[in-house]
Amino acid sequence: GRQMKIDELTATSGGGTLRLSGVTIFGEDGTEYRLRAAAERVRMRYPPNISSVFDGQLTLAGTGNRTILNGELIVSRLSTAKGMTFGELFASFRQPARTQASGSALQNVQLNVSVVSIPNLAIETTLVSNVEAQIDFKVVGTAASPSLLGDIGITQGTLHMFGTRYHVNRGDVRFVNPFRIEPLLNVELETRIRDVDLALVLSGPARRLNLSYLSDPP
Repeated sequence: GRQMKIDELTATSGGGTLRLSGVTIFGEDGTEYRLRAAAERVRMRYPPNISSVFDGQLTLAGTGNRTILNGELIVSRLSTAKGMTFGELFASFRQPARTQASGSALQNVQLNVSVVSIPNLAIETTLVSNVEAQIDFKVVGTAASPSLLGDIGITQGTLHMFGTRYHVNRGDVRFVNPFRIEPLLNVELETRIRDVDLALVLSGPARRLNLSYLSDPP
């Protein structure tokens, strides 16, 4: 008739499991659907230099003219590519380029997906060792033009840079622009060089970071 129902469809993606279900109704005024996906230990490489493993639930509901993707993803593991530089890391958070294929179909898909992490998420990276972080943001906007709102907080870590080891006192990457992906960095580092205590603060947008410092003695 006019209805298609998926009782259960199981797939493997990124080493994890996806379970899909839902219903689609073909009416005279258009198509309505409600599709659900449950992810378990799925690995995703996006942006390309960042790999994450997550669990979660997603629901895509609406009509052909307007749909909403709701849900929550819980990140349990995060790592960066080997040898990745800070420039490459922050470039990964830039707004993705809109392609010719990003037409009305993707523009009609509204996003409202919460992304959180397990407590004290350990991040595997060659840039920083013993790093723990907390992720709490939302993916909003449309599928054609997504944005992020929220922050990634760094609770601890050790940074090796130019032959010197820095301790991360505090750090966060905030996303506050509802119209584009634009990370704002605020990280405080400290080290000791030749009996001088040095504190560095990196702040500002990823494309234009500001550096300030304090030393004791001056």
